[in-house]
Amino acid sequence: MASIDHVEPGCFAALYAVNSVDGLAVVELADCFNSEAAAWEALASDHETYPPVLFDDWVGQQYLTDKTARVERFEL
Repeated sequence: MASIDHVEPGCFAALYAVNSVDGLAVVELADCFNSEAAAWEALASDHETYPPVLFDDWVGQQYLTDKTARVERFEL
């Protein structure tokens, strides 16, 4: 569970780690959640996820725990 206030105020992201033949992989749920409880519930259910990413790759790409990251939403 990670607070993503810096990306989406008041929201939480849910993710977990799994072992794979290539090493530890991170799986992120595809949605963000308006409470920590809702994120935990989604983890306990069969919620949609992004494909697993090896930890070493994920840590270089992720912005969830980088409190200095800023994300702007724009409409196409």
